Order: sequence, then structure tokens, then C-alpha cells
Amino acid sequence: MKKVILLLILLVTINNNAQCWETISAGNGFIHAIKDDGTLWAWGSNTQGQLGDGTIINKNTPVNVSNNSTWLAISGGTYFTVGIKSNGTLWSWGSSFGGLVPTQVGTDSDWLKVSAGGFHALAIKNDGTLWAFGQNLRGQLGIGTIVNNYTPTQVGNSNDWQSISCGGYHSAAIKTDGTLWTWGYNLSGQIGDGGISNNRTTPYQVGTGTDWLSVSCGGGSASVLAMKTDHSIWGWGSNAFGGLGIGSTTDKDVPTRIGILNDWQSLQTGFYHTFVIKNNGTLWACGFNTSGQVGDGTNTNRTTLVQIGSDSNWQEAFAGGNHSIGRKTDGTLLTWGYNNNGAIGDGTFINKNIPTAISGACSNLNVAPIVESNKLSLYPNPVQTILTVDNPNSYTIEEISIVNNLGQTFMVGDVSTTQINLQELANGIYFIKYKIDNKTYVQKIIKE
Repeated sequence: MKKVILLLILLVTINNNAQCWETISAGNGFIHAIKDDGTLWAWGSNTQGQLGDGTIINKNTPVNVSNNSTWLAISGGTYFTVGIKSNGTLWSWGSSFGGLVPTQVGTDSDWLKVSAGGFHALAIKNDGTLWAFGQNLRGQLGIGTIVNNYTPTQVGNSNDWQSISCGGYHSAAIKTDGTLWTWGYNLSGQIGDGGISNNRTTPYQVGTGTDWLSVSCGGGSASVLAMKTDHSIWGWGSNAFGGLGIGSTTDKDVPTRIGILNDWQSLQTGFYHTFVIKNNGTLWACGFNTSGQVGDGTNTNRTTLVQIGSDSNWQEAFAGGNHSIGRKTDGTLLTWGYNNNGAIGDGTFINKNIPTAISGACSNLNVAPIVESNKLSLYPNPVQTILTVDNPNSYTIEEISIVNNLGQTFMVGDVSTTQINLQELANGIYFIKYKIDNKTYVQKIIKE
């Protein structure tokens, strides 16, 4: 039987000035990013108030949104944005979604994940239920109608939804059993059903597989990319500019494998271009590139994945309208592509066809080297009381502690810790920090 270990609470401050970027999102010509202190920043196109700073003026440098708020998740659509604060409340702003500043959606405080699409949004609650709101003319809300609905409405009655992604007029989601589901508009085959339907107003299971790991829909386009548990990548739907990466510009109406490799870590597809990161941290891209949004130093469309630079420390990358943003493991942000609206965020309105840093390199938690990792299995996460720490590969752990997003150490524990009582911690974002072979790793924890 596993024992519960009450970790010693220490009042040790490492660094109150760390300001690293932690979460990013790309909409249609605009960007949002969350720092590790929970503050939200935005820049780029703002004609509909999608930045949330109370104006309709484009910004070419990051501006703070909603001072003194602590944000957990963010997602940009075509002309609107949705986000979740650390207290579990859901917020929206921009065209048809609340106005020029973040406006709370309902009163519930149990929201966990959110995704914005063309003109609609999906969200998952802590209990695993799926909810949708926004435009619905193609059935993209999945609630069985084609009537617009700006009040979150539950999609079906299942409580086993794990991940979500909104496209232009379609949606996709994965359940905890590894099954993949799509619904909405199907003009380009983005439902993945072989083209047998025009619209689907309720979730449709794509094939019979139970090995889907992650999914991404083009925010304003008609494509879907997904990864399986064997780390192969697949795409279907619109492919007019090569965004599926299959070597052609032919649309696909069923999941089609992209290449033959099984060493992919994450993927994100935007309006017409796509990013994929390998396990070795290298970044690859394909698709529409007339503004340099692919990032390979050219303005030539790419129908197959090409490596972007030679760096091997990419953490994530997002494809927006005709612009892009990536985050490296040291917290550095880089942007590239179309910049007439300031989406690059470097103080200019000049397009860039290679990744351009808009913030200096920083090291999360002020400790080097820091590597974001999944070597340990942490569950449940989000956690309310007891966090279980599983070490499936039997790594020799030299140190282990709990720190907050400013680098302050809150708890230090025995390296044989298997369960940690977090009941006394305030709700918010924390990290479990541990050392293996003299290298320091961190994994995010959400205390609720």
C-alpha cells in the first residue's frame, strides 16, 4: 500500500522576477500568450476587440490583458478569444463573444480546457463533459441542430472527453478510450467519413481505432491533423496549399498517413499551414507560405514537411492565419510570417520568413538546466488533495520538490515519495521539480 507523505513546507524564495512565457495561442492575425506569473498578453489584429485590451486598435508589441488576473488556458479564433482563469471560470471576448474585454461566460468554475475555432468554441469541464457555444450553421456545435447558440450547451451526455479542437466550421475531439470524433461541415472531407455526408450535427466516430493521442483542426480552415499513440501523424480535409504534408494538394476525406516516421511529439495546424515537432525537439512545417509563415526562409508553399532551422529545443508551435508563433524550452517566444497587423509582435509591420525572437531567453524557475518532461506520471492532474507520483521507468531521483510559477519552493520531499498531500496549497499552477542524473526536470501541476 502506498503511503502518504506530508512534505515539509519551506519559506524559501528562489526568484520572484522570473518572467517566462508558458502558454501560447495563435488566432487569425493575432496572438495571445500567458507568462508563468499567470498574466495574459496579446498583440496583432484587433479590429473586433479580439485582443481584449478594451480597444479596437492593432498592436505590434505585447500588451497586458486584464491586469492582475491569473490565466490558465487561452485559445484564439477568427475574430474572438476564449480563456480559462486559474479559478476555473470561463471567459470570452471579441466579435459576438462579449465585447472588447474579457467577459465571464456563465458562473461555473469547473472548466478545464477550451478551444476556439472559426466562429465557435468547445470546452471541457473537470467532470469530462463536453460543451459548445457560438455559431452553428454547419452543425459545428455538435448539439443536433444548426441554430446558433452562445450559451454553453452540453454535447451529448458522455463524461469521458479528453481533448478538443475547433476548426473553421467543424470540430474534433478525443475520448479517454482513444476514440476520435468529428462533426460539423464536411465540404472538403474534414469529417473523415469518406465524404458520405455534407454536415454532421452530432459527433461521428472516425473509424474504429482506439489509439488516437491528439488532434488539431485548422482554426479557420477545413482540415484535421491527428497523432496516434505510436506517434505517427495523419491528416484529412482541405489540402489546397499542401497543409496536410502528403506531397500533393489533393483533399482527403479519410485519415491519410503523413510520411512513415513514428518519432513525432506534437502537432498544430492553422488556417492553411501546419507545424509538427519531433521527439528530438526539431520543428517541421508545411503548407501555405506566401508571407513566410512556414518559416523556412522562403515564400514558397510546401507540400511536404520541411525542417525549420536546426534548433532542437522547440516546445510547441502554433499556426495562425498567415503568421506563426513558437515557444522553446527556455521560455523564449519566436514569431514569423504576415505582419501588416503587428502579429509578429516585434514593434514593426514587416513580414518575417524565419522565426524571430520577441523576448529574451529565460529559464523557468531560474534553475539551469531545466527541461520540461513527462518522465514521471502525475495523477490526478488537476489535483485537489493527493497527488500520486508514479516512476514507471524506475529512474533514480536525486531531489524532488514542489515550486510555484515564480520559482518559490513550497515543499521539499523524500525522493521515495509516492504520494503528496497538496491540500494546504492555494489553488493555482505549480510544478513538481526533480533531478535525475544531475539534470533538473519540471512538470506542471494544477491545484484546484
